[in-house]
Amino acid sequence: MEPEGTQADQAGGAPSKAAPPRQGPSNAARPKGFSARGFVSVVTAGAFLALLATGAILYLVPSGRVANWTGWTLFGLTKAQWQGLHICFALLCVLASAFHVYFNWRTLTSYFTSRVTRAPALRAEWLAAAALGAIVAAGSLAELPPFAWFPAWQERIKRSWERAAESPPVPHAELLTLGALAAREGLSFETMRANLAAQGFAVESDGVILGEMAAAHGMTPSRLYDIARGAQGQGKGRADGKGGGMGGGGMGRLTLEEYCSARALDLDAALARLAAESIQASPDRSIRAIADQAGLEVRALRAIIDGGQ
Repeated sequence: MEPEGTQADQAGGAPSKAAPPRQGPSNAARPKGFSARGFVSVVTAGAFLALLATGAILYLVPSGRVANWTGWTLFGLTKAQWQGLHICFALLCVLASAFHVYFNWRTLTSYFTSRVTRAPALRAEWLAAAALGAIVAAGSLAELPPFAWFPAWQERIKRSWERAAESPPVPHAELLTLGALAAREGLSFETMRANLAAQGFAVESDGVILGEMAAAHGMTPSRLYDIARGAQGQGKGRADGKGGGMGGGGMGRLTLEEYCSARALDLDAALARLAAESIQASPDRSIRAIADQAGLEVRALRAIIDGGQ
Protein backbone atom coordinates (compact mmCIF):
# COMPACT_ATOMS: atom_id res chain seq x y z
CA MET A 1 0.00 0.00 0.00
CA GLU A 2 1.50 3.33 -1.07
CA PRO A 3 1.71 6.15 1.48
CA GLU A 4 -0.88 8.86 1.19
CA GLY A 5 0.31 12.04 -0.44
CA THR A 6 0.09 15.47 1.06
CA GLN A 7 -2.78 17.83 0.32
CA ALA A 8 -0.65 19.54 -2.33
CA ASP A 9 -0.13 16.21 -4.08
CA GLN A 10 -3.81 15.42 -3.97
CA ALA A 11 -4.62 18.83 -5.38
CA GLY A 12 -2.43 18.13 -8.34
CA GLY A 13 0.44 20.37 -7.20
CA ALA A 14 4.09 19.56 -7.39
CA PRO A 15 5.18 16.92 -4.95
CA SER A 16 6.91 18.38 -1.90
CA LYS A 17 10.47 17.57 -1.06
CA ALA A 18 11.05 15.17 1.74
CA ALA A 19 12.25 16.87 4.95
CA PRO A 20 15.87 16.14 5.74
CA PRO A 21 16.32 13.63 8.49
CA ARG A 22 17.15 15.00 11.90
CA GLN A 23 20.71 14.62 12.98
CA GLY A 24 20.99 12.08 15.68
CA PRO A 25 23.84 11.76 18.11
CA SER A 26 25.90 9.93 15.52
CA ASN A 27 25.46 12.76 12.99
CA ALA A 28 26.28 15.61 15.42
CA ALA A 29 29.13 17.96 14.51
CA ARG A 30 32.37 16.44 15.65
CA PRO A 31 35.21 18.56 17.09
CA LYS A 32 37.87 19.46 14.57
CA GLY A 33 41.31 17.98 14.75
CA PHE A 34 44.51 19.72 15.86
CA SER A 35 44.74 23.22 14.31
CA ALA A 36 48.28 24.15 13.33
CA ARG A 37 47.18 27.71 12.64
CA GLY A 38 45.67 28.06 16.10
CA PHE A 39 48.71 26.46 17.72
CA VAL A 40 51.07 28.91 16.00
CA SER A 41 48.91 31.87 16.97
CA VAL A 42 48.89 30.86 20.64
CA VAL A 43 52.66 30.21 20.67
CA THR A 44 53.34 33.57 19.03
CA ALA A 45 51.18 35.40 21.57
CA GLY A 46 52.68 33.50 24.51
CA ALA A 47 56.26 34.09 23.37
CA PHE A 48 55.52 37.79 22.89
CA LEU A 49 54.10 38.10 26.42
CA ALA A 50 57.14 36.28 27.82
CA LEU A 51 59.42 38.64 25.90
CA LEU A 52 57.50 41.59 27.31
CA ALA A 53 57.89 40.32 30.89
CA THR A 54 61.57 39.37 30.67
CA GLY A 55 62.39 42.57 28.77
CA ALA A 56 60.77 44.69 31.48
CA ILE A 57 62.76 42.85 34.16
CA LEU A 58 66.05 43.24 32.28
CA TYR A 59 65.29 46.94 31.87
CA LEU A 60 65.21 47.30 35.67
CA VAL A 61 68.00 44.95 36.80
CA PRO A 62 71.39 46.23 38.02
CA SER A 63 74.41 46.20 35.75
CA GLY A 64 76.23 42.91 35.34
CA ARG A 65 79.19 43.88 37.48
CA VAL A 66 76.89 44.69 40.42
CA ALA A 67 74.49 41.78 39.87
CA ASN A 68 77.27 39.20 39.64
CA TRP A 69 79.23 40.68 42.53
CA THR A 70 76.33 40.83 44.98
CA GLY A 71 74.52 37.67 43.84
CA TRP A 72 71.40 39.61 42.79
CA THR A 73 68.30 37.49 42.07
CA LEU A 74 64.63 38.08 41.31
CA PHE A 75 62.11 35.29 41.95
CA GLY A 76 65.12 33.04 42.55
CA LEU A 77 66.68 33.70 39.12
CA THR A 78 69.96 35.49 38.48
CA LYS A 79 70.44 38.16 35.85
CA ALA A 80 72.15 35.65 33.55
CA GLN A 81 69.17 33.31 33.86
CA TRP A 82 66.73 36.12 33.02
CA GLN A 83 68.87 36.95 30.00
CA GLY A 84 68.81 33.30 28.93
CA LEU A 85 65.02 33.22 29.20
CA HIS A 86 64.75 36.41 27.16
CA ILE A 87 66.95 35.06 24.39
CA CYS A 88 65.16 31.70 24.20
CA PHE A 89 61.71 33.29 24.07
CA ALA A 90 62.97 35.74 21.44
CA LEU A 91 64.05 32.82 19.25
CA LEU A 92 60.73 31.08 19.84
CA CYS A 93 58.85 34.26 18.93
CA VAL A 94 60.85 34.63 15.71
CA LEU A 95 60.21 31.01 14.73
CA ALA A 96 56.50 31.18 15.55
CA SER A 97 56.19 34.49 13.71
CA ALA A 98 57.71 32.92 10.60
CA PHE A 99 55.04 30.19 10.65
CA HIS A 100 52.39 32.82 11.39
CA VAL A 101 53.43 34.69 8.24
CA TYR A 102 53.32 31.44 6.30
CA PHE A 103 49.76 30.63 7.40
CA ASN A 104 48.59 34.17 6.72
CA TRP A 105 50.63 34.86 3.60
CA ARG A 106 47.63 35.56 1.39
CA THR A 107 46.23 38.09 3.84
CA LEU A 108 49.58 39.85 4.19
CA THR A 109 50.24 40.01 0.47
CA SER A 110 46.78 41.49 -0.07
CA TYR A 111 48.08 44.67 1.55
CA PHE A 112 50.49 45.00 -1.39
CA THR A 113 47.70 45.01 -3.94
CA SER A 114 45.18 47.62 -4.95
CA ARG A 115 41.65 47.11 -3.61
CA VAL A 116 40.25 48.10 -7.00
CA THR A 117 42.52 46.58 -9.64
CA ARG A 118 44.12 43.85 -7.47
CA ALA A 119 47.40 44.81 -9.14
CA PRO A 120 50.59 45.07 -7.05
CA ALA A 121 50.66 48.42 -5.27
CA LEU A 122 51.90 49.91 -2.03
CA ARG A 123 48.98 50.56 0.26
CA ALA A 124 48.77 53.23 2.93
CA GLU A 125 49.08 50.63 5.71
CA TRP A 126 52.57 49.56 4.63
CA LEU A 127 53.74 53.11 3.98
CA ALA A 128 52.53 54.22 7.42
CA ALA A 129 54.24 51.25 9.11
CA ALA A 130 57.51 51.94 7.28
CA ALA A 131 57.34 55.63 8.18
CA LEU A 132 56.76 54.81 11.86
CA GLY A 133 59.73 52.42 11.91
CA ALA A 134 61.95 55.04 10.25
CA ILE A 135 60.92 57.68 12.78
CA VAL A 136 61.70 55.39 15.73
CA ALA A 137 65.08 54.36 14.28
CA ALA A 138 66.11 57.92 13.39
CA GLY A 139 64.99 59.34 16.73
CA SER A 140 66.80 56.64 18.67
CA LEU A 141 70.07 57.00 16.74
CA ALA A 142 69.96 60.80 16.98
CA GLU A 143 69.14 60.53 20.71
CA LEU A 144 66.13 62.80 20.34
CA PRO A 145 63.32 62.96 22.89
CA PRO A 146 61.24 61.03 23.69
CA PHE A 147 63.37 58.16 22.30
CA ALA A 148 66.44 59.18 24.30
CA TRP A 149 64.47 59.18 27.53
CA PHE A 150 64.20 55.40 27.76
CA PRO A 151 67.98 54.64 27.74
CA ALA A 152 68.50 57.54 30.15
CA TRP A 153 65.88 56.19 32.54
CA GLN A 154 67.50 52.78 32.38
CA GLU A 155 70.90 54.27 33.23
CA ARG A 156 69.42 56.05 36.25
CA ILE A 157 67.74 52.85 37.42
CA LYS A 158 70.96 50.85 37.06
CA ARG A 159 72.96 53.51 38.90
CA SER A 160 70.47 53.38 41.75
CA TRP A 161 71.58 49.80 42.40
CA GLU A 162 75.22 50.81 42.68
CA ARG A 163 75.85 51.61 46.31
CA ALA A 164 79.53 52.30 46.91
CA ALA A 165 79.68 49.78 49.75
CA GLU A 166 78.68 46.96 47.38
CA SER A 167 80.68 47.87 44.29
CA PRO A 168 83.42 45.49 43.14
CA PRO A 169 87.03 46.73 43.19
CA VAL A 170 87.06 46.49 39.39
CA PRO A 171 84.27 45.64 36.94
CA HIS A 172 83.61 41.89 36.95
CA ALA A 173 86.12 41.22 39.71
CA GLU A 174 84.46 37.84 40.22
CA LEU A 175 86.27 36.67 37.07
CA LEU A 176 89.72 37.40 38.52
CA THR A 177 91.94 34.92 40.31
CA LEU A 178 92.75 35.26 43.97
CA GLY A 179 96.34 35.98 43.01
CA ALA A 180 95.30 38.92 40.81
CA LEU A 181 93.01 40.28 43.51
CA ALA A 182 95.77 39.95 46.12
CA ALA A 183 98.09 41.98 43.90
CA ARG A 184 95.45 44.70 43.55
CA GLU A 185 94.98 44.80 47.31
CA GLY A 186 98.71 45.02 47.95
CA LEU A 187 98.52 41.78 49.90
CA SER A 188 100.40 38.55 49.47
CA PHE A 189 98.45 35.55 48.30
CA GLU A 190 99.53 33.71 51.44
CA THR A 191 97.80 36.35 53.55
CA MET A 192 94.58 35.88 51.60
CA ARG A 193 94.93 32.10 51.90
CA ALA A 194 95.38 32.41 55.66
CA ASN A 195 92.31 34.66 55.97
CA LEU A 196 90.24 32.13 54.05
CA ALA A 197 91.63 29.17 55.95
CA ALA A 198 90.69 30.85 59.23
CA GLN A 199 87.07 30.71 58.07
CA GLY A 200 87.30 27.11 56.87
CA PHE A 201 87.98 27.71 53.16
CA ALA A 202 90.79 25.68 51.64
CA VAL A 203 92.56 27.24 48.64
CA GLU A 204 94.83 25.13 46.46
CA SER A 205 96.58 27.83 44.44
CA ASP A 206 96.50 31.50 43.51
CA GLY A 207 94.85 30.54 40.22
CA VAL A 208 91.49 29.89 41.85
CA ILE A 209 88.83 32.19 40.36
CA LEU A 210 86.91 34.13 42.98
CA GLY A 211 83.46 33.74 41.39
CA GLU A 212 83.81 29.99 40.90
CA MET A 213 84.96 29.48 44.48
CA ALA A 214 82.08 31.61 45.80
CA ALA A 215 79.53 29.62 43.77
CA ALA A 216 81.00 26.34 45.03
CA HIS A 217 80.44 27.49 48.62
CA GLY A 218 76.99 29.00 48.01
CA MET A 219 77.93 32.60 48.75
CA THR A 220 78.34 35.86 46.88
CA PRO A 221 81.72 36.91 45.46
CA SER A 222 81.61 40.11 47.52
CA ARG A 223 81.27 38.14 50.77
CA LEU A 224 84.12 35.78 49.91
CA TYR A 225 86.24 38.73 48.83
CA ASP A 226 85.73 40.41 52.21
CA ILE A 227 86.84 37.24 53.98
CA ALA A 228 89.90 36.86 51.74
CA ARG A 229 91.15 40.38 52.39
CA GLY A 230 90.35 40.22 56.10
CA ALA A 231 87.69 42.95 55.99
CA GLN A 232 84.63 41.12 57.28
CA GLY A 233 83.76 43.90 59.67
CA GLN A 234 84.13 46.68 57.12
CA GLY A 235 81.11 45.83 54.99
CA LYS A 236 81.04 44.76 51.41
CA GLY A 237 83.29 46.28 48.77
CA ARG A 238 86.61 48.01 49.25
CA ALA A 239 87.44 49.83 52.42
CA ASP A 240 90.48 51.73 51.17
CA GLY A 241 88.67 53.33 48.23
CA LYS A 242 91.13 52.19 45.57
CA GLY A 243 89.29 51.54 42.36
CA GLY A 244 85.96 51.58 44.15
CA GLY A 245 82.47 52.05 42.81
CA MET A 246 83.46 55.27 41.02
CA GLY A 247 86.10 53.66 38.83
CA GLY A 248 86.26 53.75 35.06
CA GLY A 249 83.17 51.59 34.59
CA GLY A 250 81.08 53.64 37.06
CA MET A 251 82.21 57.04 35.79
CA GLY A 252 81.21 56.15 32.25
CA ARG A 253 77.60 55.78 33.35
CA LEU A 254 77.41 59.28 34.85
CA THR A 255 76.05 62.17 32.86
CA LEU A 256 78.45 65.02 32.17
CA GLU A 257 76.67 67.15 34.77
CA GLU A 258 76.87 64.41 37.41
CA TYR A 259 80.52 63.77 36.62
CA CYS A 260 81.43 67.44 36.99
CA SER A 261 79.51 67.60 40.27
CA ALA A 262 81.30 64.52 41.62
CA ARG A 263 84.70 65.93 40.60
CA ALA A 264 83.92 69.50 41.73
CA LEU A 265 84.43 70.78 38.17
CA ASP A 266 82.79 73.75 36.52
CA LEU A 267 80.27 72.41 33.99
CA ASP A 268 80.55 75.35 31.60
CA ALA A 269 84.34 75.10 31.61
CA ALA A 270 84.13 71.36 30.89
CA LEU A 271 81.77 72.00 27.97
CA ALA A 272 84.16 74.65 26.66
CA ARG A 273 87.11 72.24 26.83
CA LEU A 274 85.13 69.61 24.93
CA ALA A 275 84.02 72.14 22.31
CA ALA A 276 87.65 73.19 21.82
CA GLU A 277 88.39 69.57 20.88
CA SER A 278 85.38 69.52 18.48
CA ILE A 279 83.54 67.11 20.76
CA GLN A 280 79.76 67.48 20.90
CA ALA A 281 78.37 67.14 24.40
CA SER A 282 75.45 68.12 26.57
CA PRO A 283 75.03 68.05 30.36
CA ASP A 284 72.47 65.22 30.30
CA ARG A 285 74.49 62.82 28.11
CA SER A 286 76.55 60.07 29.71
CA ILE A 287 80.33 60.17 29.67
CA ARG A 288 80.43 56.88 27.77
CA ALA A 289 77.99 58.10 25.11
CA ILE A 290 80.06 61.25 24.54
CA ALA A 291 83.27 59.20 24.35
CA ASP A 292 81.75 56.70 21.91
CA GLN A 293 80.53 59.45 19.60
CA ALA A 294 83.95 61.12 19.67
CA GLY A 295 85.76 57.82 19.11
CA LEU A 296 87.66 58.10 22.39
CA GLU A 297 88.24 55.93 25.42
CA VAL A 298 86.39 57.04 28.55
CA ARG A 299 89.73 57.66 30.25
CA ALA A 300 90.89 59.97 27.43
CA LEU A 301 87.62 61.90 27.50
CA ARG A 302 87.87 62.33 31.25
CA ALA A 303 91.34 63.79 30.85
CA ILE A 304 89.92 66.43 28.50
CA ILE A 305 87.04 67.22 30.85
CA ASP A 306 89.32 67.41 33.88
CA GLY A 307 91.62 69.85 32.08
CA GLY A 308 94.75 68.49 33.69
CA GLN A 309 93.38 68.43 37.22
